[in-house]
Amino acid sequence: MERARVKKQLGAACSYAYSRLTLNYYMYYDASQEEDFPEKILGPLAERFHSLLGGFLQGSTSLEELDALRSEVIREMEQTTAYTDILQAYEYVLNRLEGRFEPRLMGKARPAVDAEETAWEIMAHIREVGDAASINQRIQNIVGQLPVRLTKAKFFAMVEEGLSLYIGSPRESLDDMIGLLRSEGLMHQPKAHAEGYEELERFLESCRETDYAQLDAKTYRYLTGELERIGEILANLTWNIVLLMNLVNDLYLIFLTREHVLMGAAEEKKMLGILSDIQTLFASGAGEIPEEITQSLTFLEGKQEAFFEQWMRVQSSEEELQREEAPVRDLLRQVETLMSGSSFMEFRRPEASQEEVTRAYLTEAEQELFQSLSASWKGQPRVLVRAAMAKILSRLPVFFQSAQELHAYIQNSLEACEDEAEREASVRLIRMILDEEME
Repeated sequence: MERARVKKQLGAACSYAYSRLTLNYYMYYDASQEEDFPEKILGPLAERFHSLLGGFLQGSTSLEELDALRSEVIREMEQTTAYTDILQAYEYVLNRLEGRFEPRLMGKARPAVDAEETAWEIMAHIREVGDAASINQRIQNIVGQLPVRLTKAKFFAMVEEGLSLYIGSPRESLDDMIGLLRSEGLMHQPKAHAEGYEELERFLESCRETDYAQLDAKTYRYLTGELERIGEILANLTWNIVLLMNLVNDLYLIFLTREHVLMGAAEEKKMLGILSDIQTLFASGAGEIPEEITQSLTFLEGKQEAFFEQWMRVQSSEEELQREEAPVRDLLRQVETLMSGSSFMEFRRPEASQEEVTRAYLTEAEQELFQSLSASWKGQPRVLVRAAMAKILSRLPVFFQSAQELHAYIQNSLEACEDEAEREASVRLIRMILDEEME
């Protein structure tokens, strides 16, 4: 017999999922009526969700089908993330070319950036925040904007220095960081010829074919304008994938927990009725949501937040989970994953290693990463490789041993960049970041 604490956890999770599913299904229908809704990409996945939800409303469940759908939505987000990563890299490149095409007064020379003075200015801003976490975040942001003029050997040595901080940590944490660095290093390329991504692919092809050393003003303005437009398309797509994923996660939570808990019959009946009404709208293509459905949602105001707070109060610690029997522990771990703020988190594998990172394990992981990065960067424009290096360095744990070492790195980065327009653009971007943080 399950203990009361476990029942409270499952009950809070189930009630939270029910209320959020009802609200989000309404939002998803509303979003699907917009002209820019990515129907070609999400339509087939949404149809499968409607079918599974319909089965649930009729009293049947298929956790295997829902699990397969969840995996496919994760893969779709990975595709979108791959496009986002490479577009951010091209944004880095184009931002540093802006100075070439700025209008200037006749005969007025570009003021040179004083590398040493600017480095001291940046260091002064870094010291303005007191706590270590804020300082480290600011350093990462700055490192990500500095010009990169590193040999691959020097770059890999810096990555080694940053990753060395993981020695003694759980292997899972290092593996997660390696995965992030692979993504930032443009290792995860979008799947070719994927339906619905044609506009993005055409723009990327334009970026790949551009000679950035000989870039003219007309091409620059075209690329920056298209980058902004494509960025909006990606942001809209990402938002809708997240919304669909939350629907899948909430239905998954209900599938996992409903049989273990008691719920108020009247409230559940209301939510089932709203879900059924919205599904009918999807099936009929009725257009605008009737006012009575909108009004019927008012009874859910504040409930989602209340149920989540209840879940947080009764959530099991790792020590408590270890004391549970395996089936209960595995169930609670799944529920915990679905209740986390990371909608696309894979379910934790029971066999995941809890061993610590050793020097040998780290060296092997680094060698594999460096070989993969070197292979993927072959044939890529130098400016894009520099962008990838900057993105990776900005993600690493801060590895500078002293303020003097950080100052030297900032100054050397600025001095090594012989393109005055790029150097000026980098400093301007850093100042913008610092000003935004101050505000």
